[in-house]
Amino acid sequence: MMQKIGGLLAGLVLFGAFGSAAFFVVQPVVVPAQPGEIVHVGQIVAGQSFAVHVEKKSGLSFGWFDVLPGEGFPVDWGFDLVEQPETLVIEIRSPSGARRGNWLLPLEFRNALGESQTLSLEIGVFAPEVVETVLIEPVDSVAEVGKPFVYRLIVNNEGLVGDHLTVSSNLHEYWFSPFAFDVGPNEKVEREITVTPRVQGERRVEFFVRSNRTTMAQTFFFNQTVRPGVPESFWNSLYGFNFFAPTLSGYYWLAGALSGFS
Repeated sequence: MMQKIGGLLAGLVLFGAFGSAAFFVVQPVVVPAQPGEIVHVGQIVAGQSFAVHVEKKSGLSFGWFDVLPGEGFPVDWGFDLVEQPETLVIEIRSPSGARRGNWLLPLEFRNALGESQTLSLEIGVFAPEVVETVLIEPVDSVAEVGKPFVYRLIVNNEGLVGDHLTVSSNLHEYWFSPFAFDVGPNEKVEREITVTPRVQGERRVEFFVRSNRTTMAQTFFFNQTVRPGVPESFWNSLYGFNFFAPTLSGYYWLAGALSGFS
């Protein structure tokens, strides 16, 4: 009888322990969770990999020491576990052909006694242009010959994977220098695009923003009005003729000829 009572009490203690055991997710999101819960960790592009860090401690006397793909884990998704001193790092690879939408990834956590509990990760798979949004402003601008004009580039990466972006343009190298920069996972980055006009007139400005890690490529079109500067207006023939002032071609020829003696 006492053995039965002892076994019942042990079972109740174990049930109570698991009933209040917690998971502590610390990357890419910071959130505590209970066994059986679903944690939304973010978005990725099909074919990308991501990592989820979970603390070994459970908030009780035992900790988690192993993780396996749970029942219902997609068979074509990759899974690896890396153990660190304080955390379990779960590395997951999505297939390149993964359908767009939300995926549920069940994980089975085990403690030192071999008991297990399930925590599910929800991950969104989207197209690159959905994961990264790019904005350049202002749309229309008025600049002055020889004076730098600054556009503002804003990149919001809502994905779990960082990216390396390049920015180029249809402008001559005297006007604009291409550049590249990194944007981290779940990060919003602002950069300056500096254009130094060399001739007056109306110009169609194009900027190209491309990802080196996904298929994301966006083109932005702008109208820029460039007014003459002093003495910058004398530089026109060195950097190209005025766009919409053919009647002043004699002036530009003479300015270019005289500039050779400066």
